[in-house]
Amino acid sequence: MERNYRILPSYLDWTAVPYRIYKNWQRNRPKDIPNIDFKLKEYLVNSEGLQRTNFMLKTGAIGSKDSLRVLFYGQSITRGLNSEHIIDQMQSINPGVKIIFDNKSIGGFTAKHLVRTLEHDVIPFRPDLIVFHVYGGVEDRKLEGIFHQFKTRTTAEVLIYNHHLNAESNLKERNEQWLKDDVGSNKLQELCFKYGFALLDIRSLWKDYLKRNPEILLPVLMKDAIHPNRNGNYLIESAIISAFSEQETAVHWADKNEKLIHEIQLGKGYVTLDSILNTDNAQLIPRSDFLLLTQGKLEVTFTGFRIELISPLNIPSSEGAKVKFLIDGKPLSEWKKTYFVTRPSRSLDYFTPALKRVNLVGTQVRDEYELIITFIDHDKKEISYEVFSKSNGFEGNGSNQSVFESKSGRIRINPSDFYIFESDVHTQSRTSKGFKINWKVQPYIGDYAVYSSKNTQTNDIFELSNKTHKLSIELIEGSRPFPISAFRIYSPHKMNN
Repeated sequence: MERNYRILPSYLDWTAVPYRIYKNWQRNRPKDIPNIDFKLKEYLVNSEGLQRTNFMLKTGAIGSKDSLRVLFYGQSITRGLNSEHIIDQMQSINPGVKIIFDNKSIGGFTAKHLVRTLEHDVIPFRPDLIVFHVYGGVEDRKLEGIFHQFKTRTTAEVLIYNHHLNAESNLKERNEQWLKDDVGSNKLQELCFKYGFALLDIRSLWKDYLKRNPEILLPVLMKDAIHPNRNGNYLIESAIISAFSEQETAVHWADKNEKLIHEIQLGKGYVTLDSILNTDNAQLIPRSDFLLLTQGKLEVTFTGFRIELISPLNIPSSEGAKVKFLIDGKPLSEWKKTYFVTRPSRSLDYFTPALKRVNLVGTQVRDEYELIITFIDHDKKEISYEVFSKSNGFEGNGSNQSVFESKSGRIRINPSDFYIFESDVHTQSRTSKGFKINWKVQPYIGDYAVYSSKNTQTNDIFELSNKTHKLSIELIEGSRPFPISAFRIYSPHKMNN
């Protein structure tokens, strides 16, 4: 989903946004419980972890970057939030910021499952901000595995919130769950400090709210023993909104940030960039705020896992200009990680993916896959299947007893990533022979780019190894000059564990 009120007529800028906010507030407001009458920002720990997001919301942009990609991720607790209401409140801080968001949470998927699915859900989304909550993963370190991937495979800021209060009717079971959730919440805080993420202490907020309002009993906030109702979600959503709306402008962010995102502006001053730009094989015409590649090949040396090539708006003389990209001398199609796999299709009668992860190996092409179950034994928990691809046809037979590798050498499936039997338990369904699981392999960007003067154009080369690379931009013979206004380089943290 996307919020970009700047594309609306000017008179709607002042009517549509407040109306949306009002309607979402009306739908989201709590019923028959007191409003929060204390400072929510006191429950935000390590607020430095949100400085870049707050800086962008207050000032409107960082360099030429004026969009914010926000991903809500986790289980049913995060799925149940009114993420649209949260985004509208963030948008109200600065209607000029383009906010693109999605909620890809999967109900019932604890840390040991989400550490697998984030490959399809989080990494391809390329978030600037992740709002996250999950249960489990403390003892088997799957929780830290998620944190580690957030830190080393994205440049996102991350807002974690810990566990609200459980409302088991049996007092003994409730006390046991509270102790377990205390441990989990403490681990979340520990990992937030280790990885530099912000934390909302929802657990303490709920305890304080109930203490300040003794007439409110815990079940008033709950839909069942685990899930908050509208009232409980109101407390969580209000705290998330406060992490942005109640924060002071991070005026010194540009001086303090760790340069995870580095932008190189081009134009008449480009000659100062000889350390990264090799212009020997290129003919360039500098304009005030962009360069025109008129012939040959421009090379850019950068350190990071992602680079965006940004072209300016409204250069009609370059309409249809075409360039070819190479990374370290190879076309992008030869880099397997410049492709991603969409989340595999759902289980029978259930919202969870039937397959948690599909791994890419070898050289990739844009493709579509179908896995067909040929045998299933619910008692022995055994599955046999065939896989077909659009480009290659029959890719081979497999089972959930061993690793599958496709005949084309492009796909690998681990047996532990099937989630068919677990979903059948939830729905009381029985997946049968002939059931199909589908997914697609898509490139982040092709080997070529064609300029369009109608929009500011960003060519995003993503998921390289996080090291020094050389990007070559070669003008296709006979093409019109190709305009380039900036390069934006993303360099996530490198961690030992």
